[in-house]
Amino acid sequence: MKPAPTFRSPLVWMALIALAFVLGIAVSGPSQSTHADTLREGQFNDVYEITSAANVPIYTQPNDTSMVLDTLYWGDRVLWTGVTLDANGWRWMKVGIGDGRTGYMKDLFETYVSVSPVFTTPGMGQGAMVQVTQDGSGSHCRMTPSSISGEMATVQTGNQLTVVGGPYQAEYWIWWQYRLNTGVSCWIVDVPGWFNVVRGGEF
Repeated sequence: MKPAPTFRSPLVWMALIALAFVLGIAVSGPSQSTHADTLREGQFNDVYEITSAANVPIYTQPNDTSMVLDTLYWGDRVLWTGVTLDANGWRWMKVGIGDGRTGYMKDLFETYVSVSPVFTTPGMGQGAMVQVTQDGSGSHCRMTPSSISGEMATVQTGNQLTVVGGPYQAEYWIWWQYRLNTGVSCWIVDVPGWFNVVRGGEF
């Protein structure tokens, strides 16, 4: 007999974080956030990133004659809702897009790659001090937590930044707001290996 899931169970955490994403994308404004687990081991979600040069349509129904809800391009992300079904000669995945709507995309393995887990750097949090690594050099620090937001600065290897806001979930990324040594505050996505935490912060 399998033991009952506990709060330390990865399955429980996956369910809780998935619920947080669903609730989070329905809320607008800077207060929207998704918190990492207290063990500081990062976040896990079924997030997929488009890797195909071809455009990937998201339909309102599992039928390619239904209305196109959105079109995804290389680098765009979706959150799989856990629903997969066969219809009209194709296998479909029900997915959430960045603005909170859900639709269906064809389950064509050559068009996407799993980018789960969505990662939160261990020790990251408000008040943390981080140092930009070589991998993070050239990262864009943006006015708002969005990849289409205006760029306020570009950080370089060795720069030390202070976390002053976040975590904020947008476009299926986790973002943190940083204060640069110039006094500017702006947002960068949390990508594994981009930062070394010099001093930990609080969620």
